[in-house]
Amino acid sequence: GVRRAVLERVTPALYVRYAATECGAIAMALPGEHDADEVAGRPLPGVELEVVDAEERPQPPGCGGAIRLRAPGMAEGYLDNPQQTAQRFRDGWFYPGDMGLLRSDGRLVVLGRQDDQIKVRGYRVDLSEVTAALCGLAGVREGVALADGPEDDRRIRAFVVGERAGAVRADELMAQLQRK
Repeated sequence: GVRRAVLERVTPALYVRYAATECGAIAMALPGEHDADEVAGRPLPGVELEVVDAEERPQPPGCGGAIRLRAPGMAEGYLDNPQQTAQRFRDGWFYPGDMGLLRSDGRLVVLGRQDDQIKVRGYRVDLSEVTAALCGLAGVREGVALADGPEDDRRIRAFVVGERAGAVRADELMAQLQRK
């Protein structure tokens, strides 16, 4: 990805900051902390950060869920927007709308946005993961996965561009995806 390209082509002294307008800087990955997970780093001093499940129970290290946090100077809500305030600010916590996990070493890995996930037949599916899987298939130059259909009958629709004309067949792509 972009981070790897910067490390290889520009500088090994890369700092990556995870932040939100509502609270400022949350975590930082320092030089030497970048890996295949593209960690966001350890929470900064004064930031209390948890990853929680759908019932808002803290998850153990390595388990994904919704990110929530408390930080000095954090906003308490949105001006003239009580609906958004109720969604993002609950019981003293701010929910930025990101999914993540805390590793056993305390570093945060951001997995994507909650609004990039859809429910398909009762399962939560992250469209960015499906897109990444599509782009990793043999013969695919570009790909994207989108939600299709009404809320109660969501489906995933995928679009791909082959490396050359006629190089991609739907049945072959499905077989590759099922093997992943």
